[in-house]
Amino acid sequence: MASPAQQQAFQRKLIYLGAVVVLLLSSLLWRRHVVEARAEDLALLEQNRGDVEVVGTAIRLGLSGSRGLVICGLWMTAIDKQKKNQWNELELYVRTLTKLQPHFITPWKFQSWNLAYNVSVESDRPSDKYFYISRGIQLLAEGERQNRYNPELRRDMGFFHQHKICQSDETNILRSIFQLSCIPPVDREPERFGYVEGKPDWEREIKWDEFAKFCVDHPHLVRRLHTPPLPYDPRREHYKFRCKDAREVIAFLAEHRNLPSLYVDKEEDLKNYEQRNFKPNELERFPLLPPVRSNMFDPDEWAQDPVGLLFHGERRPSVDPAFDPYTVARAWSSYAQEALPPPGDLPGSNAPIKDRLRERVPTNMRSIIFRSAPALAQTHIAERLQEEGWYDGEPFVLQDWFKNKDGYKGEPVKVGGKLEGWSQLAWAKAYKAWYDFGTANHIRVDPLEMHRLEAVAEKFQKDFHVREGEIPDNLDPEALNEEQKQGLFAVRFLQTYDSARHDCNFDDHLVRTNMERDAKTVLARKLFYEAEQARLARQARLEALEKYEQPEALQAWREILEQNKGFRDLPTIQEETFETELKYLRAYRFVHGANLTSDLALGAFLGQAAAPAPLAADWTLLGLYSRHQLLPEPTLLGPFDGNDSQGQPLIYAEVKQQVKGRRGLLKHPPTDKPPQMAPPSPRPPQ
Repeated sequence: MASPAQQQAFQRKLIYLGAVVVLLLSSLLWRRHVVEARAEDLALLEQNRGDVEVVGTAIRLGLSGSRGLVICGLWMTAIDKQKKNQWNELELYVRTLTKLQPHFITPWKFQSWNLAYNVSVESDRPSDKYFYISRGIQLLAEGERQNRYNPELRRDMGFFHQHKICQSDETNILRSIFQLSCIPPVDREPERFGYVEGKPDWEREIKWDEFAKFCVDHPHLVRRLHTPPLPYDPRREHYKFRCKDAREVIAFLAEHRNLPSLYVDKEEDLKNYEQRNFKPNELERFPLLPPVRSNMFDPDEWAQDPVGLLFHGERRPSVDPAFDPYTVARAWSSYAQEALPPPGDLPGSNAPIKDRLRERVPTNMRSIIFRSAPALAQTHIAERLQEEGWYDGEPFVLQDWFKNKDGYKGEPVKVGGKLEGWSQLAWAKAYKAWYDFGTANHIRVDPLEMHRLEAVAEKFQKDFHVREGEIPDNLDPEALNEEQKQGLFAVRFLQTYDSARHDCNFDDHLVRTNMERDAKTVLARKLFYEAEQARLARQARLEALEKYEQPEALQAWREILEQNKGFRDLPTIQEETFETELKYLRAYRFVHGANLTSDLALGAFLGQAAAPAPLAADWTLLGLYSRHQLLPEPTLLGPFDGNDSQGQPLIYAEVKQQVKGRRGLLKHPPTDKPPQMAPPSPRPPQ
């Protein structure tokens, strides 16, 4: 039997053990129901921020207090690797940095930008540039997954796709490579079209049926390779990649066989490769799209899930032929809107944040500009379709690729004739996007409502004896009656209305998209595009002149400008109109140049009739007068020179000077003003 002292010691141990159990259970309950609940409410838990990366979490816990020192060393090493052009080692250090700082946004943004911009430009081959662009975007996507509700990371995802692929010096080949990433590798294998490794091009026999089917299935890609968008100025624009014949297209496919793609590669899984399945890991796909979610900003937008892609709520085994980086930018811009609080009652403002986890305000950009990104991306889509010649349902003929001399027997293949109104539909969607954006953010207001707000604001200012747009100091809104509160709101509304519209350039975008969707405008732009293709691509100046002088071209465009002053006064329209005039006059000079010079020489000869020739008969000097050394170049008045029916100029003088200066066409004013020729009037239809 234990002694009393031993019994007391045993009792104390039981008490201590019970106290430990009680305290442990209390702390667990306190943590679960108080601390974690509060952390959940403030969005402080790691799983609330995004996907939890187990390896990175273990490394961070293992480093404990030395993590900052390790991070500094890795940053310095990464910069050193970049200076030495050791790209593989650089990417390894970048990945390690992001694992140690998963919820610090700067490493994700900086290092993804570093790969997509700085590292990519160090490569000479477009495919290598494209690879590092994709790696930078994939790194940013991983950061977005671990910081799920950050609107800026989502917007950057779309901006990288748009800016690095669609707005670069090598945009035509990068767009084409991007299109290959959206095509299953089994469908673009060069062996399907007769390619044999190590065999010269001229000895390969093209499989025309397969090649024709490929062209029909991918009209935007083949048209971009066949007829690149025309340069702004042939003397200054970078060379745009194109394929002259079918063999060069097949060689292009062989050169870019291994690309970042949406689909499983042959080396990864032969069965899934043959079945055209998507890569199971969403972060390894390229291009990347936002995940599928229940409450989408635009239910008809593109998204992706582990199985495939969704569009209009339906799962797609492949992407559309018109899918481009601007489409990806629009999808990510729409996804970024879901992380913002709803628009406030005032133009360009935000409603108070109610959900701290899912609602954040962008820190480096005004909210009204941030909210305009989806509509702006749709505008870029419409511009791209115009740039590449997709105006209506008229098919494009691949005349140069299907020739009898290459062994092809049949008619030239036509592509892209399945959908009516490519450009017109895109502009209509852009107009709707801007219209809805303006309505939701209170920068598009009904005229009657605007008149009411102005009257209420005027009465408020008169009652409080303040000037227009001012608010009295030390004003307590709670002390105002309902009528005075409405007056105060009207004053604040009018104060922010104009600035919000100006910040996102709302008026210009709404006016332009409204006019560009009109069938008359689309047809005029189509004729301008065809005229320039004839003038520059095929050197068919007479055909170009005939296109310009059709009633639906220059004449129709002048009517559009005269009837829509708001559209005409847009800076982009002013410059494009004058550019069109210069191109038309250039074609006119080339076709009628000899006649212009001889007419001017004849006028000079007739002017000499009253005076005797000093050395010989007058007719002997006609050839001398026709030379440019003796006669100034005649000045032609273009179709948009002069004023409209109200006496206002169609193109402003400062715009002409700006465009001429950019094109290097400004000359010193001559001492003698050259004679003015009558404007060339468009020919009547035959």
